[in-house]
Order: sequence, then structure tokens, then C-alpha cells
Amino acid sequence: MNATPTDLTPPAVPTGLAAVRGDGRVDLTWTANAEADLATYRVLRDGVEIATVTGTSYADTGLANDTAYAYRLVAVDTHGNRSAASAAVSATPTDLTPPSAPTGLTAVRGDGRVQLGWTANPETDVATYRVLRDGVEVATVTGTSYTDTGLTNDRSYAYRLVAVDTHGNRSAASAAVSATPTDLTPPAVPVGLAVARGEQRVTLSWTANTEPDLATYRVLRDGVEVATVTGTSYVDTGLTDDTAYAYRLVAVDTHGNRSAASAAVSGTPTDLTAPATPTGFTAVRGDGRVDLAWTANGEPDLASYRLYRDGLLLATVTGTSYADTGLTNDRTYAYRLAAVDTHGNDSVATAVVPATPTDLTPPAPPTGLAVARGDGQVVLTWTANTEPDLATYRVLRDGVEVATVTGTSYTATGLTNDQTSAWSLVAVDTHGNRSATSTAVPATPTDLTAPAAPAAPTAVPGDGQVALSWPANADPDVASYRVLRDGVEVATVTGTSYTDPGLTNDTAYAYRVVAVDGHGNRSPPPRRPPRPRPT
Repeated sequence: MNATPTDLTPPAVPTGLAAVRGDGRVDLTWTANAEADLATYRVLRDGVEIATVTGTSYADTGLANDTAYAYRLVAVDTHGNRSAASAAVSATPTDLTPPSAPTGLTAVRGDGRVQLGWTANPETDVATYRVLRDGVEVATVTGTSYTDTGLTNDRSYAYRLVAVDTHGNRSAASAAVSATPTDLTPPAVPVGLAVARGEQRVTLSWTANTEPDLATYRVLRDGVEVATVTGTSYVDTGLTDDTAYAYRLVAVDTHGNRSAASAAVSGTPTDLTAPATPTGFTAVRGDGRVDLAWTANGEPDLASYRLYRDGLLLATVTGTSYADTGLTNDRTYAYRLAAVDTHGNDSVATAVVPATPTDLTPPAPPTGLAVARGDGQVVLTWTANTEPDLATYRVLRDGVEVATVTGTSYTATGLTNDQTSAWSLVAVDTHGNRSATSTAVPATPTDLTAPAAPAAPTAVPGDGQVALSWPANADPDVASYRVLRDGVEVATVTGTSYTDPGLTNDTAYAYRVVAVDGHGNRSPPPRRPPRPRPT
């Protein structure tokens, strides 16, 4: 029996198997085995060996698209030893033929938008169209039109179109078409149109439109455009006075969009020259009233004057004076005056002239004034006035006001003794009204201060007499001394001694000395008079 040893070791399992799908095909590639005696690779599709390959790639053609296939690989050496099969890889052939580029692309501009349209592709498996703006895909569309919104007006955009079939194959982009969106929205109708008539002219004014791109306003007179204005006012001149004109306004933006015309307003030119402001305006206050007067205006067409009190029309007057009565005293009123002509033109009002009605009735003259003179002073008293609004009394000395008093008495001090003054009173109420001066009452202040009591005299008894002496008083105005014996005044002496004669010896006598000044003021006597006895 013969035997021949042989190689029974199979190759390693192939690695790196990859499958790339194609249109009716799958392209397989793998990594070459390292065995030196490797002969072939066997390709298995869905477990069935379909090819023997010596290289490291294989194209499996004639397949059904959209069907999944599982591929494995087996390595075989020169002795016929087969490796285990590789792990399976799956691939699904598919349609890879793109649609044709779309045609008929058009772009129509709008306000912040572009409307696109195109011809439908002939391929039956076209699924969508991709819209590209400036090279960037912005939309997926199944139909044949698209509106691109939210764009910036007055900027150019380039559009292209790509067709995509159900297998995701994309056509080449169509030829580009350009479009520039633009503002097509007209401005709002102008509002606030007002007419101010003038002489042979009409001045128009209105509220500014809020659109940021507003360019002009067109002024229409009686339906005919007469002016283009960039502001919010217009003066229409060269008109015929007393003829009515109808005005409308149209707003136009920078893109030429025109608003609807505003509602018509009418203006009739006329004389609008106002009279001059009145002059010489005065207000004189009274009790519960104000009397107003002014200088007549010189205009020949002057019709009247309008009188205002506290900003409100008080009266229309054709003359040059007016009495405003029934007012509240002590309240200030503000008056102004304006002149009006026959066309109803009002002048500028005068400056405010204030007036405050007030109580102008003075109190009655004070009565009952009595004067008591004193030493360098005068004390005045009087009867109280009965007016409820009496405020004060003014005291007058020799016609000159020297004091303000709220009561009914006053002491004037610091006066010169022996100088006569005439005293009178004036009553004043809370509004400052002064009564007539009361009848004057004269008064002469005088010295009423008695000298100091002289010191107790020294008594020296004699035969049928007593000799008295005492210190001189220090008061400069002492005129004399009165000597009292037993309380009876027996002598007036200018010196400081006195001898009392004709007395009864051995009888005790009590002496006192009183000082008398030039005004007759007497000092008090000493407390303990001496009782000398003549001997």
C-alpha cells in the first residue's frame, strides 16, 4: 500500500471584506491573505458560491436594484484546503442615475419676496426639487413653484433648481435666474391735514407719515396736483380771496408707491391781519369790583374788544371801559384784553393786569381819648372802636405817628418834662383803611419824683426856742425845706437850719423836716423826730 503526505491546513478566514452598491451591481473588495500557497477566493452571495477570484475584488452585476444581498468570502489554497467563510457584509444595489437638470425656471419679484416657477421634469421617479438661493439650499418643493419670502428689498438674489429622484440622486443645477425684490406697499394715507387761510394764500400742514422710506407728499388742489413737498407743510399762494379750495394729500415712497388721497379739507383765503394789541390797559380795584379802562385802537375795521378774566372770556365791549362787579374782596383777578376786527381777527392779548378788590371803608375816628401825665411820660387811654375788622390804633404826637397799638391804652415814655405835646389817634382796619384822626388832647409831663427824706434834724433847745439844723439833700432840684413841729408845718426854709422861737420852756416838741423840689414834690418825713425841751 502506497501513501503520499499532503498539506491539510486551510488558509485563514479572509478579512476586510467591503461591499459598495451600484446600479444593478455590488462591488466587493477585501484584504489579500498572507499564505504563500493561496490559490483563489470563493465569493458567496446569500450562501451560494457565485465566483472564483484570484485577486482581491469582484463586481457582482446583473442584480436587482433595491434588493439586499449578503456576501461572504472563502480562501482556498493550492491543496484545495478551504478557510471558514468570512463574516457577512450586506449591500443593496440602487438607482444612481440622476434626473436631468430642471428647465424653464422663472423668477418674479415682489415686496420682500420672489415668486419662482419651472417646468416639471420628465423622469417618473423625480421626488422633489431643491431651491438654491445664492448657492444655498433654502427649500424642498414637490410642485413646480415656490415663493421665497422674508427677503431684503432692493437686493439681487440668484436662484437655481436641482431635481432629486426617489433614490436621492440629484440633477445638475439649472441655469441661474436673478430677481430683486422691491417695496410694492404704498404708504398709509396722510392724516392730520389742516388748512390755515391767509390773504390770497392757504397754509397746509399735516402729520408726518411714519414709513421710513417715505419720499414726498403730493399736494392736490381741487383734484389737480400742484406741488411735491418733502416736509409736512406747504403754502399755496396766488389764490383768490373768498374763494373756497379743496385740498388733498398723497404720500409717495422711495419706490414710487402712492398712497390713496387723504380726505379733502377746504380753505378760503381771506383777510387775516389782526388788530394791534390794545394799549393803556389799566385795572383799578374797588370794593367788590374792578374798573377797567384802555386806549382806543386806531384800526378802521375794529369791531370790539374781548375782555378776559382769569383766562376766561368775561365780556365783549365796543367802548374803552368796563366795570367788573360782584367780585370777592381780597382775591386777585388777572385781566387781559384783545381787539377784534370785522373779519373776526383777534389781536394778541395784552399782558396780564392783576387787580384785587378790597374793603375801602375806613373805621370811625377813635373816641374817648384821655391823657394822664407822668414823670417823663404820658399815659393814653381811649374807647375801643366797634368795627369787627379793626386791626390797630396808630398813636400820633404832634401829628407824627409814634406807635401802633392793638389795645386801648398806651404809655409814651422818654418825654421831656414840662413840654406840652398834642396827642391823637387813628384807627386802622385789617385792609389798611385808616380813620380820620381823633381830636387832639394836650398833655405836659412833669417831675413827680419826691426828693429823698432829709436826715433827722439836730435840735438844740434854748430859752423859749429850739435851734434846728440838718444836712442838705443831695437832690439838685430841692427848692425848700418845710419844718413841722408836732406834725404842723411852721416854717419854709431854703437853707439847712431854723430857729423856732416863742416856745414854752420845759415843753417837749417833736420836729420833722420835709424837702420840697421845684415841682412841689415833697419828701417823706423822718420816722423818729427829736423832742427837744426849751429851757
